[in-house]
Amino acid sequence: MHVTPKFFPVKAAIHSSFCTKLENLYVKQVRVLFCFLIERRRIFFANVLATFLIEPQNALRAAYLMKKGLDRKKLVNLNPTRLSPDQLKCAPVLFIHGDSSNSGLFAPMINQVVRDNPYKPIFTIDLASADGVVSAKNHLHLIVAKVKEIIALYPSSKTPKISFVGHSSGGDVLGPLVRVMEEEKWPYLGTIIKIGSIFKKIEAEEFWRYPYGKIIEIMGTKDVFEGCESHLSNKLVVASGHLGLLFNKVVLKRISTEIGAL
Repeated sequence: MHVTPKFFPVKAAIHSSFCTKLENLYVKQVRVLFCFLIERRRIFFANVLATFLIEPQNALRAAYLMKKGLDRKKLVNLNPTRLSPDQLKCAPVLFIHGDSSNSGLFAPMINQVVRDNPYKPIFTIDLASADGVVSAKNHLHLIVAKVKEIIALYPSSKTPKISFVGHSSGGDVLGPLVRVMEEEKWPYLGTIIKIGSIFKKIEAEEFWRYPYGKIIEIMGTKDVFEGCESHLSNKLVVASGHLGLLFNKVVLKRISTEIGAL
């Protein structure tokens, strides 16, 4: 006679707890290795190795998206040179990618925003230079120029509140960008969303001096690239690695909701 084994919740909970602890230990060890390589200036190797050790599938997906780029035929609201009356009613958003990357990584996120907010003016910027080196911090002047382009699309009687979504060092550059906007006395700052990029304490204090719509941090528990402590209460934490934050369904929906509310 066949007897169906019973399910024991306690054993399942113990097993789940053990797996979680083991996974956390693995992530910590990868972070130690990552920091070791960074200290020895093996930055590119550290980034590639840590990514494949933590999230190999996301690494391959990211490589594919960067190679493919954004589908500008389907994304009619992407980087518009003119704004329709419906678009003028919506606050624009600028997506800023991180180092050794391009705007193609934002494809899933932008597709989600377009589905939920069809008239939202969406802007991206690719920061690759002639020597092939990509660094958001070193291209602040290009980001400032892009902000000026966005402002110029709106009539002088309407002040657009520009939201910024930055991933990795694309989020880190938002601190210097806000300082520029403060110096220029631009009243154009909307919501700031930093993905895989944490506000340092002094940086957060600087942001609080400037009038903004909202500041949000999105963090991953498996992100070995960002090990700093967050100083914001308004944050979203998901079980994801550094690249996986860009593909996580909870993250995509939260960003679309926040941007659509403007």
